[in-house]
Amino acid sequence: MEDSREEHGRCIMQQNRQSCLFQDRCTSVGEAHCGATDRSMSQVWDQFGDCLAEAITKAEPIRGKRECLKAWNALISFIVDSTKGGYLAEYKRRSAKKWSRQENTAADTI
Repeated sequence: MEDSREEHGRCIMQQNRQSCLFQDRCTSVGEAHCGATDRSMSQVWDQFGDCLAEAITKAEPIRGKRECLKAWNALISFIVDSTKGGYLAEYKRRSAKKWSRQENTAADTI
């Protein structure tokens, strides 16, 4: 019985590590896309999610399987949210850095 619980605990920890790695990768992709465009990205995230959802609903093995589609939609939401989070964090970091440089430049001219 104890071995079974230990094995279960190890499996949960391994899954948690893998999901953290996956989330980190999505975040990195979002960070990498910061500065890719000057226009608002709010529509882009909706379009990204819609494109992924459309591709999944067209996949033959998933058609007609409601629970499978729900699982894919949850995964798509996770991917889009994690990628968007990385983008926004990088955008804020760059904005703060830019603001700091502007303050330093203004102080130097006084």
